[in-house]
Amino acid sequence: MGYGALPSKFLHPSWWRIAGREFIAEKAAAIAFRSEVIDLNVEGTPLRFQIGDPTGASWYKKDSLDNEDIRHIETYLLAEDGSSIVFEIGCHHGLTTTLLSKRLQNGQLHAFEAMPDNLEILKRNLALNQCDNVVPIGAAVGDRSGEIRMKSKSNSAVLAGAANGPSVPLVCIDDYVEQTGVVPDVLKIDVEGFEINVLEGAR
Repeated sequence: MGYGALPSKFLHPSWWRIAGREFIAEKAAAIAFRSEVIDLNVEGTPLRFQIGDPTGASWYKKDSLDNEDIRHIETYLLAEDGSSIVFEIGCHHGLTTTLLSKRLQNGQLHAFEAMPDNLEILKRNLALNQCDNVVPIGAAVGDRSGEIRMKSKSNSAVLAGAANGPSVPLVCIDDYVEQTGVVPDVLKIDVEGFEINVLEGAR
Protein backbone atom coordinates (compact mmCIF):
# COMPACT_ATOMS: atom_id res chain seq x y z
CA MET A 1 0.00 0.00 0.00
CA GLY A 2 1.48 3.35 -1.06
CA TYR A 3 1.44 6.51 1.01
CA GLY A 4 -1.35 7.86 -1.16
CA ALA A 5 -3.67 5.21 0.32
CA LEU A 6 -3.00 6.22 3.93
CA PRO A 7 -5.48 8.49 5.76
CA SER A 8 -4.11 12.04 5.60
CA LYS A 9 -3.87 12.37 9.39
CA PHE A 10 -1.02 9.82 9.40
CA LEU A 11 1.09 12.12 7.24
CA HIS A 12 1.17 14.91 9.83
CA PRO A 13 4.00 14.82 12.42
CA SER A 14 1.64 16.36 14.99
CA TRP A 15 -0.61 13.26 14.84
CA TRP A 16 2.34 11.00 15.64
CA ARG A 17 3.45 13.26 18.53
CA ILE A 18 -0.02 13.20 20.08
CA ALA A 19 -0.41 9.45 19.52
CA GLY A 20 3.01 8.86 21.08
CA ARG A 21 2.17 10.90 24.19
CA GLU A 22 -1.15 9.08 24.59
CA PHE A 23 0.57 5.69 24.24
CA ILE A 24 3.17 6.56 26.89
CA ALA A 25 0.53 7.96 29.26
CA GLU A 26 -1.60 4.83 28.83
CA LYS A 27 1.34 2.52 29.60
CA ALA A 28 2.38 4.60 32.63
CA ALA A 29 -1.18 4.51 33.99
CA ALA A 30 -1.33 0.73 33.54
CA ILE A 31 1.93 0.26 35.50
CA ALA A 32 0.79 2.50 38.37
CA PHE A 33 -2.78 1.20 38.52
CA ARG A 34 -4.16 -0.74 41.51
CA SER A 35 -7.68 -2.17 41.53
CA GLU A 36 -9.93 -0.90 44.34
CA VAL A 37 -13.54 -0.67 45.46
CA ILE A 38 -14.81 2.87 46.04
CA ASP A 39 -18.02 4.54 47.18
CA LEU A 40 -19.98 6.48 44.56
CA ASN A 41 -23.18 8.49 44.63
CA VAL A 42 -24.67 8.85 41.16
CA GLU A 43 -28.03 10.52 40.53
CA GLY A 44 -28.89 10.09 44.22
CA THR A 45 -28.00 6.39 44.23
CA PRO A 46 -25.17 5.22 46.54
CA LEU A 47 -23.03 2.47 45.00
CA ARG A 48 -20.02 0.35 45.88
CA PHE A 49 -17.99 0.15 42.70
CA GLN A 50 -14.89 -1.75 41.68
CA ILE A 51 -12.39 0.26 39.66
CA GLY A 52 -10.94 -2.57 37.63
CA ASP A 53 -8.52 -0.96 35.16
CA PRO A 54 -6.99 2.43 34.23
CA THR A 55 -9.83 3.26 31.85
CA GLY A 56 -12.35 2.66 34.62
CA ALA A 57 -10.33 4.89 36.94
CA SER A 58 -10.36 7.74 34.42
CA TRP A 59 -14.13 7.40 33.86
CA TYR A 60 -15.52 6.60 37.30
CA LYS A 61 -13.06 7.68 40.00
CA LYS A 62 -14.31 11.24 40.36
CA ASP A 63 -15.64 13.41 43.15
CA SER A 64 -18.99 13.74 41.43
CA LEU A 65 -20.71 11.86 38.63
CA ASP A 66 -23.97 12.45 36.82
CA ASN A 67 -25.63 10.21 34.28
CA GLU A 68 -27.85 11.84 31.69
CA ASP A 69 -28.65 8.44 30.15
CA ILE A 70 -30.26 7.27 33.40
CA ARG A 71 -32.27 10.48 33.79
CA HIS A 72 -33.64 10.19 30.25
CA ILE A 73 -34.42 6.47 30.49
CA GLU A 74 -36.10 6.82 33.87
CA THR A 75 -38.15 9.87 32.83
CA TYR A 76 -39.31 8.77 29.39
CA LEU A 77 -38.85 5.03 28.90
CA LEU A 78 -39.32 2.98 32.08
CA ALA A 79 -42.70 1.88 33.39
CA GLU A 80 -43.69 3.83 36.50
CA ASP A 81 -43.95 0.64 38.56
CA GLY A 82 -40.41 -0.43 37.59
CA SER A 83 -41.63 -3.47 35.68
CA SER A 84 -39.80 -2.83 32.39
CA ILE A 85 -37.56 -5.36 30.67
CA VAL A 86 -34.36 -3.60 29.58
CA PHE A 87 -31.61 -4.92 27.32
CA GLU A 88 -28.37 -2.99 27.90
CA ILE A 89 -25.93 -3.63 25.07
CA GLY A 90 -22.40 -2.57 25.92
CA CYS A 91 -21.98 -2.24 29.71
CA HIS A 92 -18.24 -1.75 30.33
CA HIS A 93 -17.89 -2.10 34.13
CA GLY A 94 -21.57 -1.69 34.90
CA LEU A 95 -22.12 1.84 36.18
CA THR A 96 -25.29 2.34 34.13
CA THR A 97 -26.18 -1.31 34.71
CA THR A 98 -26.24 -0.96 38.48
CA LEU A 99 -28.16 2.33 38.29
CA LEU A 100 -30.78 0.79 35.99
CA SER A 101 -31.06 -2.24 38.24
CA LYS A 102 -32.02 -0.03 41.19
CA ARG A 103 -34.80 1.51 39.10
CA LEU A 104 -36.28 -1.82 37.99
CA GLN A 105 -37.84 -2.99 41.24
CA ASN A 106 -40.27 -5.27 39.41
CA GLY A 107 -38.43 -5.64 36.14
CA GLN A 108 -35.32 -7.24 34.71
CA LEU A 109 -32.14 -6.14 32.96
CA HIS A 110 -30.24 -8.26 30.46
CA ALA A 111 -26.68 -6.89 30.28
CA PHE A 112 -24.58 -7.76 27.21
CA GLU A 113 -20.81 -7.15 27.50
CA ALA A 114 -18.40 -8.52 24.91
CA MET A 115 -15.00 -8.26 26.63
CA PRO A 116 -14.28 -11.02 29.21
CA ASP A 117 -12.28 -8.74 31.55
CA ASN A 118 -15.06 -6.15 31.56
CA LEU A 119 -17.65 -8.87 32.15
CA GLU A 120 -15.86 -10.06 35.31
CA ILE A 121 -15.69 -6.50 36.69
CA LEU A 122 -19.36 -6.01 35.75
CA LYS A 123 -20.33 -9.17 37.67
CA ARG A 124 -18.32 -7.99 40.68
CA ASN A 125 -20.13 -4.65 40.68
CA LEU A 126 -23.51 -6.35 40.38
CA ALA A 127 -22.67 -8.48 43.42
CA LEU A 128 -21.39 -5.49 45.40
CA ASN A 129 -24.72 -3.73 44.86
CA GLN A 130 -27.07 -6.74 45.24
CA CYS A 131 -28.33 -6.39 41.66
CA ASP A 132 -30.23 -9.68 41.60
CA ASN A 133 -32.49 -8.61 38.72
CA VAL A 134 -29.62 -8.48 36.18
CA VAL A 135 -28.73 -11.28 33.76
CA PRO A 136 -25.12 -10.73 32.55
CA ILE A 137 -24.34 -12.13 29.09
CA GLY A 138 -20.79 -12.43 27.80
CA ALA A 139 -21.30 -11.60 24.12
CA ALA A 140 -21.17 -8.85 21.55
CA VAL A 141 -24.46 -7.99 19.83
CA GLY A 142 -24.89 -7.50 16.09
CA ASP A 143 -26.91 -8.39 13.02
CA ARG A 144 -26.28 -12.16 13.25
CA SER A 145 -25.15 -14.83 15.68
CA GLY A 146 -21.67 -16.39 15.59
CA GLU A 147 -18.32 -14.84 16.53
CA ILE A 148 -16.61 -11.50 15.97
CA ARG A 149 -13.22 -9.93 16.67
CA MET A 150 -12.78 -7.03 19.09
CA LYS A 151 -10.05 -4.52 19.83
CA SER A 152 -7.94 -5.54 22.84
CA LYS A 153 -8.94 -2.51 24.93
CA SER A 154 -11.14 -1.84 27.94
CA ASN A 155 -13.30 0.54 25.88
CA SER A 156 -13.31 -1.93 23.02
CA ALA A 157 -14.94 -1.83 19.61
CA VAL A 158 -15.58 -4.32 16.82
CA LEU A 159 -12.64 -4.73 14.44
CA ALA A 160 -13.30 -4.33 10.73
CA GLY A 161 -12.32 -6.97 8.20
CA ALA A 162 -9.86 -9.70 9.16
CA ALA A 163 -7.87 -7.60 11.65
CA ASN A 164 -6.30 -9.42 14.59
CA GLY A 165 -8.00 -9.22 17.98
CA PRO A 166 -9.73 -11.49 20.50
CA SER A 167 -12.68 -13.45 19.13
CA VAL A 168 -15.86 -13.26 21.23
CA PRO A 169 -19.37 -14.72 20.89
CA LEU A 170 -21.79 -12.66 18.80
CA VAL A 171 -25.57 -12.76 19.20
CA CYS A 172 -28.42 -10.90 17.57
CA ILE A 173 -31.39 -9.71 19.59
CA ASP A 174 -33.94 -11.53 17.40
CA ASP A 175 -32.22 -14.89 18.07
CA TYR A 176 -31.87 -14.13 21.80
CA VAL A 177 -35.56 -13.25 22.10
CA GLU A 178 -36.55 -16.42 20.24
CA GLN A 179 -34.32 -18.58 22.48
CA THR A 180 -35.27 -17.01 25.83
CA GLY A 181 -38.83 -15.77 25.24
CA VAL A 182 -37.83 -12.45 26.86
CA VAL A 183 -38.95 -9.40 24.86
CA PRO A 184 -37.38 -6.03 25.78
CA ASP A 185 -39.35 -2.85 26.41
CA VAL A 186 -36.18 -0.75 26.17
CA LEU A 187 -32.88 -1.17 24.29
CA LYS A 188 -29.97 0.85 25.68
CA ILE A 189 -27.07 0.62 23.20
CA ASP A 190 -23.47 1.86 23.51
CA VAL A 191 -21.22 -0.15 21.22
CA GLU A 192 -18.68 2.29 19.76
CA GLY A 193 -20.10 2.65 16.25
CA PHE A 194 -21.71 -0.80 15.89
CA GLU A 195 -25.21 0.44 16.77
CA ILE A 196 -26.73 0.01 13.29
CA ASN A 197 -25.64 -3.64 13.25
CA VAL A 198 -27.34 -4.17 16.61
CA LEU A 199 -30.59 -2.67 15.32
CA GLU A 200 -30.46 -4.71 12.11
CA GLY A 201 -30.45 -7.84 14.29
CA ALA A 202 -33.37 -6.57 16.38
CA ARG A 203 -36.17 -6.35 13.85
